[in-house]
Amino acid sequence: MNQTESLKKTYNVAFIVNVAIIGTLILYAVVIEILRRQLAPFQGLMEISNVTLLRYILYGIAILNIFLIRIMRRLLLRKPPSEKFNLLKFKLLKTSLVTAALCEIPAILGLILFLLIGSVRDYYQLAGVSFILVFLHFPRYGNWEAWTKNTDKSLSSCG
Repeated sequence: MNQTESLKKTYNVAFIVNVAIIGTLILYAVVIEILRRQLAPFQGLMEISNVTLLRYILYGIAILNIFLIRIMRRLLLRKPPSEKFNLLKFKLLKTSLVTAALCEIPAILGLILFLLIGSVRDYYQLAGVSFILVFLHFPRYGNWEAWTKNTDKSLSSCG
């Protein structure tokens, strides 16, 4: 198998994982809507006295997560000029998988808020952030190919 086929095969794994993350975001919304209808009016599973503080904390974590993604991608995509192709393609795959998992975190925080306090608005706002992050960091084969061939390629464009 030549390098192009090998890279495409590795890229396809990253592509499928990112599509699956998008699917989970939709699945969370379906579960939320089922719970809302089955348990109407859904008020959450816990009575929390300081909902505002909880929101600030979870939204703050979501914002910090955006910066964490940038930092992790820069660290994971470091490459010395002499690195072998197989190591480069697995570095891209690892970075894509870690990034996809981190992109899902805001939606999970929104799901937690929904389950705790019954606020569907929080889920949809934080899931929106997750969707944007997934699409911003969705793997692009052209970027992968250029990155494996060119050591000067910008790290931020290796989606």
